This record gives sequence, C-alpha cells and structure tokens, in this order.
Amino acid sequence: MASNFDVIEYLGSLIGYPVPEKAVRRIATERGLMKVADWTDISRRDRNLVIADMLMVLFTSPSNTGSKTRQHGDFSVTIGGVIITDKNDIYSLMMKLYENPDAEIWENMKDVGTCQWMD
Repeated sequence: MASNFDVIEYLGSLIGYPVPEKAVRRIATERGLMKVADWTDISRRDRNLVIADMLMVLFTSPSNTGSKTRQHGDFSVTIGGVIITDKNDIYSLMMKLYENPDAEIWENMKDVGTCQWMD
C-alpha cells in the first residue's frame, strides 16, 4: 500500500484536461473515495464514474478557460489556457461511461472521436 497516496491527485490525473481541484474533491466526496489509501482500492466502476463526473464538469464549463499569469518581482510565467472546440466527443464518452461504468475504459471509447491533424 502506498503511504503517500493522494486520492485527489490520482483522480485528477485520470483525464488529460485540467479539472479544478475543488471539483475533483467534490466528486471524490460524493463517490465516497476521500479516505481511499491506495489506487488499487478504487474499483473500475468508481474510476469510470469519476471520469464521467469530471467530463461532466468539462462539458458544462466554458469552452475557453483562458490563461493565467503569475508574477513575482521581475519574474513572470504565463500558463496557457485550454480551448475545447468541440464537446461532442466529451459528451459521447461521458454518456457511455454513465451507461456502462463496469466496462473497461477502452470498450467505452470505441467509436468516440478520431485524431485529426490541424493545419
């Protein structure tokens, strides 16, 4: 068992988009996962439902999160925002996960989106 396991950090890493920590904490609380001591204690069903919940946060959020700039003295850093141009695939995967949370994630991802090259 991992002694330094952080359930919020783990759950937040399940998708590639940034989800606010407050939302991840709320989801973990609602799903009864706040006291989980190791990722192996989280069932596939719970993981899939957490992913679906986080996709719901993204689906209901603005499409452009904007960028953030932090400054200290002469030093500043700008962290680029996330722009989601099409939420159809997010919605499709979210609904598949809610409808079939016991399936492997790859089974739910069949027929959801494609890779597209940008000019």
